[in-house]
Amino acid sequence: ALGNIYRNLREFDNAIESFNKAVSLAEKNESDSLCSTLGNLATIYNQIEDYDNAIKILQKGLPIALATGSKQSEGSMLTSLGIAFFQKGDIEKAVDLVMESIKVTRQIGDRQGECMSLHNLSNFCLQIEDYENCFKHSRNGLEIAKEIGIRPSEASAYYNIGTCHFFKGE
Repeated sequence: ALGNIYRNLREFDNAIESFNKAVSLAEKNESDSLCSTLGNLATIYNQIEDYDNAIKILQKGLPIALATGSKQSEGSMLTSLGIAFFQKGDIEKAVDLVMESIKVTRQIGDRQGECMSLHNLSNFCLQIEDYENCFKHSRNGLEIAKEIGIRPSEASAYYNIGTCHFFKGE
């Protein structure tokens, strides 16, 4: 929790220090929270544009999620990895990772995870000017967001749809 507070305050060095301490503790005592803690640490690195460290951490966490059978953690790690690879410019790998995340979240019925992965995929498509796929993924995410009542995800989907129309001159 302290790491998240520091992240929200944009005190990233303190956030990294807190999450590293949490990782050490989780490795010894709380293996159930290890994937989540690694994911939070990787989010900081993505946020400060240190994609290599984010990828390194997520590549450490993904096998743990697989070994423990935590499909929700697996889906989250795959999407976070996809974001880091996208930011590094490896679009194909990023899309593949997020598509794999969507597959995993659908398998376990994690509608919120699927919605978030679809939103990230639509963001990728928007940035690479693949408007048709952006429309498709945004609409699919919007449908889920409405179904389960995630208003911020609804707003994000509408934003991407509107932005696609704008860039297409519509």
